[in-house]
Amino acid sequence: MGAANQTLDFVRTMFTSPLDVINEYFDAEFLKAPPARLAAELSTPPSQKNMAVGSIMMALRHNPGMARPKGGTGALTQALVRCVQALGGEICTDQPVQQFLVDDDGVAGVRIASGQEL
Repeated sequence: MGAANQTLDFVRTMFTSPLDVINEYFDAEFLKAPPARLAAELSTPPSQKNMAVGSIMMALRHNPGMARPKGGTGALTQALVRCVQALGGEICTDQPVQQFLVDDDGVAGVRIASGQEL
C-alpha cells in the first residue's frame, strides 16, 4: 500500500466521515455541495463516520460518467413497462404479495393478499 505514512492516511480516510473528507479538501460551499449530495445518496448523514469509502465510490461513478436513459429516468420505467406488455405480461401495482410460488425451476409466480395467483 506504500509507505507507512501513506497507509495510515488511507486508513484514516476510510474511517472518517464524508463530511470530514469534503471539509479537508474544499473551502468554498459551492464546491462542497456536490460531493455532500453524493454522500447523502448513501442513505446516511454525510457526518457519519466509516462512510467515506462509500462517498468516494459514489464520486468515482462520475468519471467517465453515468449513463442516463434518453428522456430521463422515467423513460426507463416506461420502456420496461412497454417491454413487459409487448411480451404479454401484466403489471399489477398496490397488490401486497402474500407468498412467492416456487417450483423446481425457481419462482413461478406470486399469491397476492386477495388469494389470486399470478
